[in-house]
Amino acid sequence: MQIDENFILQCLNEPNKIHYQRKIYKDYYKGNHSILKNYRMQDSRSNMKLVFNYPRKFTDNETGYLLGKPEISI
Repeated sequence: MQIDENFILQCLNEPNKIHYQRKIYKDYYKGNHSILKNYRMQDSRSNMKLVFNYPRKFTDNETGYLLGKPEISI
């Protein structure tokens, strides 16, 4: 594999590509869902928004499961 200027630039730009996607995941984890930002109000329907933070619940449950104490069976 030959290291040239294009390869170095590609490696340097790699974190920038995934930064936006990780920001979206972080916003969902914190409860800042897209429906709270990009919602068009209309008179013909109820404009109440209910957001249950499933991403945080799922992530916390899985983290607790993975990092919890293992069962000791005798």
